[in-house]
Amino acid sequence: MKNYYLITLFFLLALTNLQAQFKFDIQNASATYVTGINDTSSIVGYCTLDGATCGFYFNGVDTLIIKPADINGAVAVWLGGINNHELAAGHYSDGTNIKPFMFNPSNGNVTFPYSNVLPISSNLKVHGINDNNIICGDYANGLDRKIWMEGPSLAFGAYQYYTTSGGFTKYPTYGGYGISNDNRVTGWYIDGTFRKPFIYDMGINEFKPMDFGNVKMQTYGMNRNNAIVVDQNINGKTRGFKMFSNSAGEFEFAGKTEIIIAGATELHPLGINKHGHACGWYLDEDGKARGFFERKYDIGFRPDPNAFMQDNTSDDWWPTSEWQNIDYRYDPNRGPGTPFPFHPGNTNLANSLFPSWPLWLKTFGAENCYVTSPLGNTYLLPAAYFKWEAISGKHEGSCFGLSSIAITSWDSLELAHNRFPDVNFNKKLSFVFMSDELREAVNIMQTSQFAQVALNQMSKWRALPPEEVLAGVKAALADTNAAHPVIGIHHGEGDQLFEHALIPYKIVPIQEGGQYREEIYCYDPNKPMNNGTGIIASVNTFSKVEWKYQKSESAEISSSAIGSLSLFFVQDLFKKDISQFFTSPEPVSSTRSFGNEMLNAVAEGNDFRIGESGNYAGPWEGALLQSLTSARSFAPLTGAAHKPRHYYLDKSGNYSYELKRKTAGNQMFYLFRDGLVQKFQRLNALSNEIDLFESTGNTLIYNNNSSNNRIIELTTVIEDTLTHESLTFIIDSLHVSPGAIITSKPNDDHSYTISNSTNTGYYNLRIRSLAQNKLKTFTHDSIPFGPNVSHTIRLNPENPDFDVMIIVDLGNDGSIDDTLFKANQSVIQMQLSKKVLNFSPEAGNDTIAVENTGSGLLNWTVAQKPEWVTIVSGNTGEGEGQIILTYTASGNTIRAGFIVVDSNQEGHSLDTIQVNQGGLLKIEKPSDTAPALLLFPNPATNQLQLYLQNKVHGNYTIEIFDVSGKQVLNTLSNHPAHSLDISTLNSGLYLLKVQLGNYSLQKRFVKH
Repeated sequence: MKNYYLITLFFLLALTNLQAQFKFDIQNASATYVTGINDTSSIVGYCTLDGATCGFYFNGVDTLIIKPADINGAVAVWLGGINNHELAAGHYSDGTNIKPFMFNPSNGNVTFPYSNVLPISSNLKVHGINDNNIICGDYANGLDRKIWMEGPSLAFGAYQYYTTSGGFTKYPTYGGYGISNDNRVTGWYIDGTFRKPFIYDMGINEFKPMDFGNVKMQTYGMNRNNAIVVDQNINGKTRGFKMFSNSAGEFEFAGKTEIIIAGATELHPLGINKHGHACGWYLDEDGKARGFFERKYDIGFRPDPNAFMQDNTSDDWWPTSEWQNIDYRYDPNRGPGTPFPFHPGNTNLANSLFPSWPLWLKTFGAENCYVTSPLGNTYLLPAAYFKWEAISGKHEGSCFGLSSIAITSWDSLELAHNRFPDVNFNKKLSFVFMSDELREAVNIMQTSQFAQVALNQMSKWRALPPEEVLAGVKAALADTNAAHPVIGIHHGEGDQLFEHALIPYKIVPIQEGGQYREEIYCYDPNKPMNNGTGIIASVNTFSKVEWKYQKSESAEISSSAIGSLSLFFVQDLFKKDISQFFTSPEPVSSTRSFGNEMLNAVAEGNDFRIGESGNYAGPWEGALLQSLTSARSFAPLTGAAHKPRHYYLDKSGNYSYELKRKTAGNQMFYLFRDGLVQKFQRLNALSNEIDLFESTGNTLIYNNNSSNNRIIELTTVIEDTLTHESLTFIIDSLHVSPGAIITSKPNDDHSYTISNSTNTGYYNLRIRSLAQNKLKTFTHDSIPFGPNVSHTIRLNPENPDFDVMIIVDLGNDGSIDDTLFKANQSVIQMQLSKKVLNFSPEAGNDTIAVENTGSGLLNWTVAQKPEWVTIVSGNTGEGEGQIILTYTASGNTIRAGFIVVDSNQEGHSLDTIQVNQGGLLKIEKPSDTAPALLLFPNPATNQLQLYLQNKVHGNYTIEIFDVSGKQVLNTLSNHPAHSLDISTLNSGLYLLKVQLGNYSLQKRFVKH
């Protein structure tokens, strides 16, 4: 045989396979078809690569490509099946005939052990091979189509038609797609109208058709448990299913399970292994043929299913002797002399609520919890410890918090792939590091600020029939580009009441005693020691689903029947949470480990090499690390060129960095020290440009020693570990002139200082504040930044009219020469179109428009309503929209109440809408009720509308002032509504004041 192509796993993402959990493509192939899968999930198939049809083999580590040039005289190559000896069978075309061959991936040999005894071999196709190395397929003899088998245990080829009683009518048979070890094959026949499946038993020469009526169905692979895969044409669309036989060996049409792949317009399963994992191909929305094969769905950092004692007869992984007497003054894994840094003292934490560290290591693997440096020192990965610690419920919302935060921000392999596409994730898990303080702050944000998002999703799913919820779980697990689902288990009453959250990772169909069920295996965030946490979807003969909870000894909830199930999706929460607060990539923070600082965020468990001081240390985030003084660096190796993921730096001393661009794009640099996060990013970087950095303590210095202007972004995150307040300062679009030096420094008093030398420009300021569990966003563009000037930026608690104070130092000598006050340009001003609703006694509906006259992103929620009012849509909203409601008939009763709308508008009270039914309800108001001032639109361009709510008697004065306090408009009005011409005003922020008798009202607006 000629050379075959070996492509290692390390190259997969860059060179060959682009894998998701189900989807499988050969890189650069215009089409990929997976035709066979064995019990260890090795797969074979064929693809169109560079215009040629090529076979391929993939075992989870290596990919082998067999091209036509590898077989003498071949013009096309197909692989059709693979057995548990890792031997594959297929066929090739020499341009005239199609002939069988066997392929041995262990040595790359192609052999031809089959005799080709068939009378005509002009169109012989091989589809399957069993563990006895017997192959099967079909061939064409003129217009006839026959199935056949041949192998070492058979001295002849067998080929069959399917005939009716007496043999008078021949039906074409297509098949030999699956073959069992007892020589039964699958396929389908055409009875003149419909395609119908069959099983042919070679040993007793018995042909068993499966007639499910007028259904277009084709049968392909079969496993040792008599499960088969079929495709079926339903309403003009080809869909794939698994079918499982009952105790009598008969297949039941109602017992089929659909294979779902997001974005598939048609799907064709071709093989199935003993675990029920299928393979095949599908057409995507662009009409491209793509392969797929199933494996256990892996959420990343989760216990091995055997740790649950599922399908496992070995001894308990966690015997009592391993956790009874652990002294946590020392690391239980590394032994005495190596402190366990997070729990000093004798803290025996091993119990049913808090698994001991050795048990955790057995579950997740020591290689995923420790890393060894080039000098041979072993370090504990803080990310692994924090996961372990969180099991105790240290942070509120344990199951919800871990489900919606930990799995997403730490563990999702798909998110990791998206962030770091060139890193090998297939052999070792990778982690995003978070400090304990930062993690707790995020968890508080998640559970307090965004729980409503999950509860809204759960209410929607809970209202659906169980069959649709089960389909939703399947679809979410099938689509690795979608958010990961979390299951909420509900007991009792109330849409928002749920008792526990579980993370599903695989679904196993089971047929026993004529009963069919699907078991949803779940990771219990609070109970990793569970040996049976799961949910059973029991499907009755009418395809209706009933939920049951699979009890375990340490189950988080009782074993009573589940009232209902719902879903929420962690990626939705993740995006809402992290993207609004943290810088990109998110979330990133420092982690200190034994006197060293770890730079960047991801660690692989592979080999390392040392980059000595001043020497080339490999590509890093698209740049070359030219020099790294006073430090030790190491870069992980995976067998291919890629970016180093982190560096250990001595805590003492100052560091100089020189990064050189290799490709165009954004330049990013991160420095993590003492809980502070600093990021440098340069826009529009060109190839071969060099950026110079120096860090001294908490100060980052950037030197533009080029002859070109540079546009940079500086970011720092300041944490207060006592109050859990977090501030993110972002200096955006700062223009740096040639020769200028920009210095940035976060300060201990929650302020941030930037300074420059010989640089004239401006910057945009963004501040994200997380205080008292609430997120606030400040935006102000085009702040002047003169030469030899320092700006110290802080939130302004002194003047309520302005949000931020900037202390200006002219000359960089430490003096205060000026103070600037800046107002938030990202304000939110919610307006409701109606404040009073008067309903007739009959049932009806109404609509309230929700408007935002500000420039910030509005979020609102209907917090309260009368019980006789139903919110049809708009119970929550983002941006402008509508609240649509219905109300029931009141009869002779006069009813009244309030609809209360809450929003994220800062400093505003709840908005109320009075609702009356059965007659106008008069409410006496004090005569001295103050009028309410409304301005819209805001921002405004030419006309600004003013409206005074409540009664207005007599004239009132309208004044407008600019930010310097200068009056720019003065007029009188005696009408509640008044239009102001502001077309002559300059763009900017203004203050409008109204004087009406004893009342003085004021509001800010923005002129565009």
